[in-house]
Amino acid sequence: MQDLTNFIQLQDRHITIVGGGLTACELATFLALKAREKGLRITMVVPEQGLLSKYFPSFLSEHATRLLGSEHLKIVRGRTVTRVRVDENDTAISDAAEVNVGGEVTVSKSVQVVLDDDTIHDSHYVIVAAGIEPNTEVAKSMNLEIDQRHAGIAVNSQLLASDGVYAAGDVASYYDRTLRTRRRAEWADNAALQGHIAGYNMSTKPKIANEMDDEDYENAISKAAPKHYSYQPLFSSMVAGNFYHGVGVVDPSTCKTFAVFDKSKGKYEIGVVYYLRDELDDDNEVTHRMVGMLLWNVPRIKLAQRLLKSQPKIRNKEDLIRMIPLEPEPPIPEFNPMAELEREGLEEVSVPVDNVETPSDGEKEREEEVVAQPKLETIKERKSEGPPPPRFNPYAGAEE
Repeated sequence: MQDLTNFIQLQDRHITIVGGGLTACELATFLALKAREKGLRITMVVPEQGLLSKYFPSFLSEHATRLLGSEHLKIVRGRTVTRVRVDENDTAISDAAEVNVGGEVTVSKSVQVVLDDDTIHDSHYVIVAAGIEPNTEVAKSMNLEIDQRHAGIAVNSQLLASDGVYAAGDVASYYDRTLRTRRRAEWADNAALQGHIAGYNMSTKPKIANEMDDEDYENAISKAAPKHYSYQPLFSSMVAGNFYHGVGVVDPSTCKTFAVFDKSKGKYEIGVVYYLRDELDDDNEVTHRMVGMLLWNVPRIKLAQRLLKSQPKIRNKEDLIRMIPLEPEPPIPEFNPMAELEREGLEEVSVPVDNVETPSDGEKEREEEVVAQPKLETIKERKSEGPPPPRFNPYAGAEE
């Protein structure tokens, strides 16, 4: 990254970013701020039809793409890079460039970035931010199960892959007991907590076996049962000055989406996208199971995690419209007049009501719905899990 910082101090340079995901958009946002001042030209080559389409529904992906694009930043959609060469003779890039482990390619002169439609972009700096895939070669050699859909080592909710073998972090495809689905998360908080749980599960029983007498072991071992991984990991990022947070399964390709935006703040300025999967309840009625949320300029991460953990029943759109307040969380006063209600398990929550807006037919696909959250009114909601947890600590949640 230091090489890139030094590079952009030069005038009239062209940078190519390959990818349209989280890292690519963060880099493009940063470089776009420097573009006018330093005379930078930036090209993003995105294999999908819009930015962040792995996480965003199509209307929000299109919105983010329009926000980030500018006279200094060109976004090439639906294309992939086939090769990077020095000249038309396909001179090897290694003859003129230094390839760094981080995926950055710096050259003394411009190179040609060739796309799959034979379009050529001359560039002085190429950054590959196209995502990662777990290295499962060691797991395959041990005959461990590989999750073909999520490309990771299959583990259960205790992160156990096989007898005595555990996997944690980006490489682990684990079963989420709360959301009742298998998933893989590439986020820092997930890696930290899974490492803690896997380490605990690996070390607890041998420790007790060594410390306990034989007659006490069977009784004591029940108190050291393996822990299940129940934390809901999240990611936070930004694009074109907009901050967003994803909690749970944020995947429009496998979920229906329902979005709630505050119309009074402007189109797609502040809102929440809910990711839903249909299922039948005990009465054989169709309900929507919430498996993820995308918070767009809404800093309600802890509330989103608690809602996913509690899994409230969702029968209609109104349940979602009132789910997460779009207003900023107010500061906690020294004296709380709602103390009595707190003791009774109730809290006062402000949520917006009136002004419903949906995008035009061209802006939403069949599985997507967008509405605007109405004006503020006060309602009472029953707490499901007590007071909100403290500021995130990777190891604090490991005991849950």
